[in-house]
Amino acid sequence: MEFRSNRGLIGTIPTSIGCLKELQSLVLLENGLRGELPIELGSLVNLRQLVLAGNQFTGQIPPSLGGLTELLIMDLSRNNLSGSLSLAFWGNFTSLLKLDLSCNKLQGKLPKEIGSLKNVSLLDFGRNNFSGGLVQSFQEMVSLKEMVLSDNPLGGNLMGVQWGNLQTLEILDLSNVGLTGIIPGSMTEMKRLRYLGLNDNNLSGNLCPKLETLPSLGALYINGNNLTGKLEFSEGFYKKMGRRFRAWNNSKLCYQAEMISLSSHVPNGVQAFNGDNGWIVPKHDNQMYNNWASSNRFKVNDTIHFKYKKDSVLVVTQEEYDKCQPSDHPQFFSNNGDTVYKLDRPSLFYFISGVTGHCQKGQKMIIKVLEPATPPEQSQNMNSTTNTPENKNNGAVGVAAVTSSTLVLLLTSAFASFLM
Repeated sequence: MEFRSNRGLIGTIPTSIGCLKELQSLVLLENGLRGELPIELGSLVNLRQLVLAGNQFTGQIPPSLGGLTELLIMDLSRNNLSGSLSLAFWGNFTSLLKLDLSCNKLQGKLPKEIGSLKNVSLLDFGRNNFSGGLVQSFQEMVSLKEMVLSDNPLGGNLMGVQWGNLQTLEILDLSNVGLTGIIPGSMTEMKRLRYLGLNDNNLSGNLCPKLETLPSLGALYINGNNLTGKLEFSEGFYKKMGRRFRAWNNSKLCYQAEMISLSSHVPNGVQAFNGDNGWIVPKHDNQMYNNWASSNRFKVNDTIHFKYKKDSVLVVTQEEYDKCQPSDHPQFFSNNGDTVYKLDRPSLFYFISGVTGHCQKGQKMIIKVLEPATPPEQSQNMNSTTNTPENKNNGAVGVAAVTSSTLVLLLTSAFASFLM
């Protein structure tokens, strides 16, 4: 029995539906049906396919559905179903292949009995109100190819599941579920994984470089977390992934680059860590910084983040830039070792080092900020020569919150003398 895409089909499912004992397929997809699901659905003992998605059903999922032992596909997504999942719901679903309860108002903890669904290949509980963290029994669902739990206030961490057991898993979406803690190394053991979504959580720690070795990985989203340290993936990995690798909005995460001017394939929106070749006199190419600047597009309110030791950052006029002779009162000066400069208007910005002789040897940079499509909102000037906590926080947010080009320059030389 099938009724598809007919918004004129309204009303409720009659209780007499339970009389259809031989019915094997019930598809009521994207209609205008409403009301609670009748417990009589549990009498359809020969049912192999139950699809009620895209309606306006309310109330709880009847525990009687747990008696549908022949069921292969259950799709109750995109309704207004609520309540928790009854323990009786799981016991006899040994044949179930696909279970989709997404886009409802279901709540409560995920039952540990879910691990008994050993033949399920698709599990989608996304966009509900489930809580209580991930359950360890997920690792027993050895036939899973796709698991989506995104947009639930689950909380908890990733450490309780042996991810290496899920050797058939191809899609894992745990985005926006309130995860904390680190990303465990066992996630690198899912050899068929094509999509890993861990974005918009509160994950911390370093990212395991072995994720690059996953042979099928085609999309990795870790943006919007609190990850730290250096990304140690190869340039070939960034080239392969392109925009399917997202790591922005991790204010303390950076990538390793041999030379910023050569970083043509880098994680968009992530700070560059350039090892020993930081905001110092270029060792080989005195146009290194300008090459980098010209290869990026800067917009109003983008930020430039300079890190260094025993040096300084000045913003000067074009004439002072050309002559490498700053005035006694430059437009901007900072020597606090951690300078965040906000590009607050469309213009050319001229940066130089304040250390004697460094500008003449190429430690300078011109950044062009493009005219905005619409006038920007008036914002508070954050370009300060003092290293206040407020400025540091704003700088971190500015660097991470936009998919802008951001420069982190680390100076390790200790021999320089100050001009000022």
